[in-house]
Amino acid sequence: MDWQRQCNALFELDVQLTRTCECQAPRALAAHAAGDEGGIAGVKRLRVLPNGQPNSVKASLRREFGVTENLEYNFHCNACNQDRHHLTETRRIEAAPELLRLQLNPVRVVQREIEGGMENETVPNYNPIQINEHLDLTEYLEPQQVPVAPLKYRLQSVLYHGGGNSRGHYWALVRGPQDAYRVSDRQVDKLDHKSRLWVGGSRGTRAIILMYHRVHQKRP
Repeated sequence: MDWQRQCNALFELDVQLTRTCECQAPRALAAHAAGDEGGIAGVKRLRVLPNGQPNSVKASLRREFGVTENLEYNFHCNACNQDRHHLTETRRIEAAPELLRLQLNPVRVVQREIEGGMENETVPNYNPIQINEHLDLTEYLEPQQVPVAPLKYRLQSVLYHGGGNSRGHYWALVRGPQDAYRVSDRQVDKLDHKSRLWVGGSRGTRAIILMYHRVHQKRP
């Protein structure tokens, strides 16, 4: 639906994907937000590492915008006039929203034995992830001829889910102007400063959606 893609674009990054041939000739593709139909997916779901591996939102973003070398991809390069089978892929941010929504991948795939072989099964991923209060995405911006303002965000809310894939309960931690609150259905509880906020997962609980607010530099 057009309205849904337009709505998603208000909260997601526009990402420029560049694929570079082995001859170093770039093959840039158009930038699109994650909600654009037929476009390049932006930061739609951040991968949460399984099996107790240490992880954080910053590390997940670093993997998202890292350079992927020797990627298998069959194409003909017009620059060197050769049929190629590998390329280098780079993702950079072209535009960013005031409110950034990051969705964590809440599941992992495991193999289970069945009669006659093995099959993949999707199960909840409760591996904790460090939810960083502050994000600086400046290094992932598409290079510009003129200097651009730093791209920084501060965490505003976290949506959690407890339970399995087909059932459970949602609640949220929300930061207000002065205090933070836990919102569960109609119940709203103020949290004291000693409470552990912004936990990314625990036994039976997992963070699903993170909302960050853009932080602008104050003018002198």
